[in-house]
Amino acid sequence: MIHDDLPRSYLLIQCKNELNKMVEIERLPGNVPGAMINLNSEIEKLLERHTVKHSDVNDIKIKFSGDGTKVSRISNFVIFSISNMSINGSLSFQEQHTFAIVECSETYDNLKKCCKPIFDQFNSVLSKRKWHIGEKTLNVEYFVSADMKFIQLLLGLCGATGEYACPWCKVNKEGRSDLTRPWDYYHNPSIGRNIEDMLDSNFKKSYGCKHMPLISLPVNHYVPDELHLMLRITDVLLRNLIDDALEMDDDSKMRRIIPINLKKLTELLQSCGVSFHMWHNKAGEIEWTSLSGTEKVKLLNHLPSKLASEDGVIFENSKHSVIKLWEDFYVLYKYVNDTTDSGEVIFEKAKLWLENFLNIGKLCRKGYNLHNVTPYMHCLVYHVPFLCFTFWTIKDVFWTRIRKK
Repeated sequence: MIHDDLPRSYLLIQCKNELNKMVEIERLPGNVPGAMINLNSEIEKLLERHTVKHSDVNDIKIKFSGDGTKVSRISNFVIFSISNMSINGSLSFQEQHTFAIVECSETYDNLKKCCKPIFDQFNSVLSKRKWHIGEKTLNVEYFVSADMKFIQLLLGLCGATGEYACPWCKVNKEGRSDLTRPWDYYHNPSIGRNIEDMLDSNFKKSYGCKHMPLISLPVNHYVPDELHLMLRITDVLLRNLIDDALEMDDDSKMRRIIPINLKKLTELLQSCGVSFHMWHNKAGEIEWTSLSGTEKVKLLNHLPSKLASEDGVIFENSKHSVIKLWEDFYVLYKYVNDTTDSGEVIFEKAKLWLENFLNIGKLCRKGYNLHNVTPYMHCLVYHVPFLCFTFWTIKDVFWTRIRKK
């Protein structure tokens, strides 16, 4: 049945074309699907909204965020967004403006090839420190916030298992466990990374530098995702609990006692309200469920008290120390997010936690030794305090997102 009030097809096409003109969408190069909105125009719109709502604030901090997301078993996306750090509520998802998405995995080659227009536009924007919006002149400072893996890719560095894995300084694996340095030591020019050197084509590819940086932003304007730090450090603590339970079960088998510690640990973890299972792979190695950020927060909150009331699972000579380590890390995580204390105070609290971690290793417990200090722990002790000192609280520059890792 034909109705006279149906719109003409040419009018629909005109409407679609007019809508497309309102949004500057570009297709990204390469053989993978990807698109972006013009970054310069998006920042301009963001600043226009700022002048309407906050006309009294002329110094603006804009955060550039990037992250890889696994959508399915075979599908990965990298998503880029910007936000205004200078206003209250900038952490809410409504204030995160996605301007690019590309279907690819997180590798340097993929980012360099598929996301080249994104980085070209961002590098061009970096030189624009003053924006004229209407009759106002705004002073703009730029930052990058991402997890450590993404920051390493943007800087062209090796991964977290490399000899020089820290994105902010040139400390090696052995030096990460040295807690005798002052709180701001690794931000001195002699040991801190310098973006000018990294961008120099004649610069010797050393200290973990494998490729040219994709963004010419000063290194001290890269801020780590605090949730990602918590996830990776909690992974170490959880693995150590599992190793303890396995070792105790092996001792039980030697004495012809039924091994129950690994089973008890699984039940304790599940009683915290998380879905957790362990199994053996084809090689006979034990694997376990990957927990989300929300689930790991539940473990930090509930597991210590459950471990304290349960016999076994942890060796008695280190049980109290391990439980306290979990409790103190949860307190430290919440403290770092909200504190306005000085960098020295934050450093001392984080340093004390890592010292307690290493002290457990002196009780002959594996997993708590000098070589077990990860880049994430080093970052928590030496770089998070400096960034808190520089940027008020670390959460001011984070877009905290609970995600599965």
